[in-house]
Amino acid sequence: MADIVLQLLNLTKRYGRKTVLDNINLTLRSGRIYGFIGNNGAGKTTLMRIIMGLSFPNYGEISLFGEHGRKALEQQRARIGSVIGMPVFYGNMTARQNLHMRRMICRSKTLMDTEALLRLLKIDEDETGKSIMRNFSSGMIQRFGIAAALLGEPEFLLLDEPTVGVDPNGVRELREFFLSLNQEKGITIMLSSHILSELYRIATDYIFIHKGQIIQTITHEELQSRLENQDSEYLDDYFLKLTAQAEASR
Repeated sequence: MADIVLQLLNLTKRYGRKTVLDNINLTLRSGRIYGFIGNNGAGKTTLMRIIMGLSFPNYGEISLFGEHGRKALEQQRARIGSVIGMPVFYGNMTARQNLHMRRMICRSKTLMDTEALLRLLKIDEDETGKSIMRNFSSGMIQRFGIAAALLGEPEFLLLDEPTVGVDPNGVRELREFFLSLNQEKGITIMLSSHILSELYRIATDYIFIHKGQIIQTITHEELQSRLENQDSEYLDDYFLKLTAQAEASR
């Protein structure tokens, strides 16, 4: 059990009569990169919000690092960094000032150096000439969000569409960055993206969700074997067939 980062048991979330997450059972293990795949409205963001305590399930149980219960979960969430939705920041401040502000309110005892984070994510305010964040591009704001998520030196990173608005070169840089976080620092990553070709390059495992239900979890090696058997090399083809099968069985 020591290597289990997250465990969800029979997790269900409803808004009125609409079931957004339906009896989710999921286990994430330390040191893996999980590609979280689903169409818009499938429940990806809702699930990540529940993991971070930004929303609450109607039923089911959440365990983080082997701990459960409201107070314990609040403590364990200090070990998680996340980018869910558009990063929050003060538009009239620079990225450096925003990170300093985050440092002041961060509850973690170990904090990464601000300048190191700016260098790692290639956030150079002077070079761009756009010093305050309201002038940042959407891609640069996403980079800031990742830097803020790493400030507390997390063991588990939740990233919901972190490459939205990022140009192709930036997507490649972030891909290599996520790999280095996992391989060099051992950070477990759960990453959702509609750029399935990028997920295929870095994920060790895949979680497929469709209309609020987990329809399959599979390792990269298992996926490769199934793609070969289907005479295909594309993750998007596999996903489309999987969702078609799920629809047919409803």
